[in-house]
Amino acid sequence: MGPAAEPEVRIRGAVESQLCGVVRIAIGTLRRRFPDLRLADPDADLSRREGILRGMATLPVTFTPEG
Repeated sequence: MGPAAEPEVRIRGAVESQLCGVVRIAIGTLRRRFPDLRLADPDADLSRREGILRGMATLPVTFTPEG
């Protein structure tokens, strides 16, 4: 993306970059709080969601609750 990029492209790139950072922090926090967090069924066919907010439609996991 060069200096001639459209403003909305630059904004979208900045937002995606920030979201990526937030996701990294969230995953790190989950891993620290729930060290035994695992996929409920590692062999399951995980479905993806398309559109503006792409990603997993569901992500079943298991863990031992605190307390």
